[in-house]
Order: sequence, then structure tokens, then C-alpha cells
Amino acid sequence: DDAQSIYSFRGAFFKNIHSFPKLFSPCKIIKLEKNYRSTQSILNLANALLEGMSQSYSKSLVSAKGLEGEKPLLVCLEDIEHEAEWIADQIKKSRDEGIELAEQAVLFRSSHLSIPLQTALTKRKIPFQVYGGKRFYETAHVKDLLAHFRVLVNPRDEVAWRRTLSLLPGIGPGRIRRFLEPLQKFQTPLDGFLYLKKESYFQYFEALFQILEEGIALLDNLSELYSLVMEYYQPLLERKFDNWKNRWKDLAVLEGLVAKYGSIEEMLSELTLEPIDLGLDEVVGKNPDEEPLALSTIHSAKGLEWRHLYLIGALEGVLPSPFSVKNEEELEEEARLLYVAITRGKEKIWITFPGKGKGKRGQVFHRLSRFLDKPHILPLLKRIQILPKEDPSQDVKSPSSPVNKEELLKKIQSLWK
Repeated sequence: DDAQSIYSFRGAFFKNIHSFPKLFSPCKIIKLEKNYRSTQSILNLANALLEGMSQSYSKSLVSAKGLEGEKPLLVCLEDIEHEAEWIADQIKKSRDEGIELAEQAVLFRSSHLSIPLQTALTKRKIPFQVYGGKRFYETAHVKDLLAHFRVLVNPRDEVAWRRTLSLLPGIGPGRIRRFLEPLQKFQTPLDGFLYLKKESYFQYFEALFQILEEGIALLDNLSELYSLVMEYYQPLLERKFDNWKNRWKDLAVLEGLVAKYGSIEEMLSELTLEPIDLGLDEVVGKNPDEEPLALSTIHSAKGLEWRHLYLIGALEGVLPSPFSVKNEEELEEEARLLYVAITRGKEKIWITFPGKGKGKRGQVFHRLSRFLDKPHILPLLKRIQILPKEDPSQDVKSPSSPVNKEELLKKIQSLWK
């Protein structure tokens, strides 16, 4: 199917399909237009997406089921956090109504788009499996970053210490052991650092010591604390990973999530939750054989199908990718990617559109993907807007309430007693 040619980055060349009739003339073309998966409303959208492509076989898919079905929903939400929370609630609601998790899926253009959703699903104890990438909180760079916060909250967290120290150049298991043994004798990590200053290898720890000292004074300001740790971690990230730029994008998404937490303890209790690998009997007390929800990149979803499908991040700059907009062939492949995503759905599709986000210079307002924002496409969608729920706890989390830094220091020190 030329409309599902989405692997040019692996060397696939869709023009081979179009040149076949000329190369092997005479050639009879037989179109397979009867679709046994989706309702007609879904196929109407898929057919419309192919219109206007410079190179494609003209065809019009028809549902073999004979069911019109509901129009795909274009759901407008406030931001990516609101998008994640709303989708997680919808998935839970659908499961409660009899749509098993294995019959639902969330698709996305790039793996980092699923980060807020993974957090929302974990909070609700909804088991999920990620295709096309690791679970976000299982990735090494996220564990590295969060280890620095864990040390600040609990200086006796030896696992976190080992992770932060092992990132430093010139530090091996022996030096880490020598560092940790005397550190346990002191009431605060700062006392331990002062003691170790006489050691010849203290130079390796000095930058970390400075970050922790500054970090303690920022425990009441998570955004500034996160920026501080990110700035410190970036050169370590670049040294450790060849693909550090992609990993940095993940951490930038996480930065947007951090601001919503009222304290570092709350942040860590949620972000360091173990991903839900439990049997479903432990999650909801029923049916231990139910398979988990699928979270998948569109590329990894090809050939699969689900009754309920969510496509997140239908934004300009995401779908299409910003790297494809200057090349017509690459842009058309992005359109085919959206076509593949839409045609994974059998009964219901939600396409979500977060209205705003965080850019390098502050808040930015998103535009709907150019593939959907067209006069012949929009009538095929049912557009709805979901307002965020009011959170009464925001008053408690307000940064306007002053925090006594001496009390915070005492709190940290008390963990060592």
C-alpha cells in the first residue's frame, strides 16, 4: 500500500510502487478498497488525508462493516498535562464500560510526547506497555537526574548517591565506596563534604557539592531547583550519551511537569513510582489475564488495530516533524504517517490538541497540524473543547506562602539522625 509507505529512514522507497506499471508493462492494477477494520467515518477521514498528494494511487476505502460510526473527535485541551490527565481518565472510563485495555491504544509521533501520559497512567495504576522506546522513568538519563533530587531529600539514599557519583569523570567503584563510608558518620552531607576536602580526590566532587549546597536553599522553588540541576547535569549527559540531544528533549518535557508539584517530596513520590507491571488483579481486583494498554509510536503501530484509539499531539511542529517541512517528499511521508495512525482505529478515535505549551522564551500557543486544519478535513471531525478541572489544592501549593529555609535545612538534617 503506497499510502502506508512510512519507512524512508530505513531505505524504503515508495516510488518503486508507482514505477512498477511502467517497468513491467503491460500491468493490471487491482485496487483493494474494501476495509474490514474501520467504520466509514474513520475511513472518510483517511480518504480525505490522501487527497492532493502528488504521488499516490487514487482510491477510496469503503467499510465492509457497513457501519457509519462516530466521527473522529478532535479534542482541544489546555496543555500537555491536561491532555495526559484527560486521556488517562477516558481510558479508565472506557475500561469500566467494558473496553479492555488491550483494545485501547495511544499513538504519538515521537516517544517524548508520551511522558506526561505515562505519569498520569502510573498514578491511576493503569498498566501499560511502551512500543518504540523504553518507559520514560526507566531511561538512564531520567534516573540520573532524579537521583540528584533524591539525595537532597534523603541524604542516606545510598543508591542515589552511587548514581550521582558514578556520573563524575575519574570516579570508580573504589572511590565511591571510600566516599560513602565516612559520609555515613556525619549528620549532613555538607559536613561529610567538608571532611573529605582534605582528600586528594575531592576535586572530583566539588561541583556536585556546590550544586547540593545551592539546591538546599531552593527546596521551596522546584522550577529553579530543576533548572539548577539540569545546568549541572548537561555536560555529564553529553559525555555519557551519543544521542544526548534527544535525551535532553525528554528532560525539557519533564521540566514542564515539575512546576505543578507543591514540594520536592511530592514530586519524587510521584515521578519515582515504579511503572505498573502488576497483574491486573492487583490493580483493580479483577481479571488478572487482561493485557496492558499500548503506548506506541506511529511507526511501531503499523499493522496493528484497536477499538479505541487516541492520537496525541496533533500539532504543527510535531506532525509534521519540523525537519520535513522543507522537502515535499518528506512532508508527504508525514501525511502518510497520519494516515497510518488514523487507520489503526476500528470504532472510535480521539485526536487531541493541547492549546499551549512551554517554549524557550516562555509560554507558546500551538497550531493544529496543517494536515487537519483544512476546509475539506475539518467537517469530517467532531470538535470538542475540554476545560481543565479546578484544583482546590492549588491554593495550598501557591508559592506566595513564604517558606523558612532554616526549617528546610533542619528537615534535611533530621533525616540523618
